[in-house]
Amino acid sequence: MKAAEAIEVPISYRFQVEFGAIAYYQEQGYNAFFSENEPWRALFGLLFWDIIYDTNVQTIHNPLQRIPSDFFLPDFYFRRSDQLKERLAAAHSREIIDELVTQTFTDKYGITNVLVPWYEGALEKVLTLTSLLSPEKIHKIMLEMALNLRENTRGFPDLLVWNDDEYAFIEIKSPTDHLSSRQLHWQHFFAEHGVQSRIVRVNWVKENISLM
Repeated sequence: MKAAEAIEVPISYRFQVEFGAIAYYQEQGYNAFFSENEPWRALFGLLFWDIIYDTNVQTIHNPLQRIPSDFFLPDFYFRRSDQLKERLAAAHSREIIDELVTQTFTDKYGITNVLVPWYEGALEKVLTLTSLLSPEKIHKIMLEMALNLRENTRGFPDLLVWNDDEYAFIEIKSPTDHLSSRQLHWQHFFAEHGVQSRIVRVNWVKENISLM
């Protein structure tokens, strides 16, 4: 995959720039889907489901509560840091991570979890992440999210693009778009930990219209 700073996308995609970029990469022979925050949140929710909803932590006060009362507070990590780290230590291979995630998705399907969407293809996106990244990199990203769930569950790159030889998480920007602080955070974090990520700007091109 060329480290292009810009790609050319038909102007007909100007209101859905990410999908224009997906079409561009698919034409180049890559697999691509819109990822952004969803599969990362889902991976976190599935990997740590029982820890998130652990009634022993005393942050679940009624059975209809959608999230722990400390979910978006620093206390979430500090109250559960040992459990989170133990889970990641146990999930030391792709096979174990995939088995745990798949089993939780099957067992909990349809139960409300603010992080996990229930639709056909959601699990496949999560398993694509785990197939492309080493367990060590997954662990680092999960712990970074846990440190600040309010801020660190957003700002992930727009697209995941890959083939049999390489992958990249790609932040797509239109000519007038700019990076947010959370997007910058994850670009820097990915670079620090060897996760392939880049920022690609879109240049609009007019399509040739046949008058036949």
